Amino acid sequence: MDQLQNHKKEIETKIVDTMIAGLEKEAITEDECSSVAAFVLDRIDDISTGQQMRDFLKELAAQNKIFEPLAFLEQADLKESVEDEVA
Repeated sequence: MDQLQNHKKEIETKIVDTMIAGLEKEAITEDECSSVAAFVLDRIDDISTGQQMRDFLKELAAQNKIFEPLAFLEQADLKESVEDEVA
């Protein structure tokens, strides 16, 4: 499994964990979780670059604010990897 595939699996796990925590805190409804699941399943397999992953997470965060930290962390990881390449 290549690095992007591993990263997709990590993101999928983080999305599920975020949904579970959101349900427990009543920050997201079951209906919203169904919509999120459909969105993720429809799009995750088509992601083939890091930029597409960031765009996907940004769109997910726009749909529901509980995913904003995940999108932010992904953007921060990009910045860190670019800084490492420049250094």
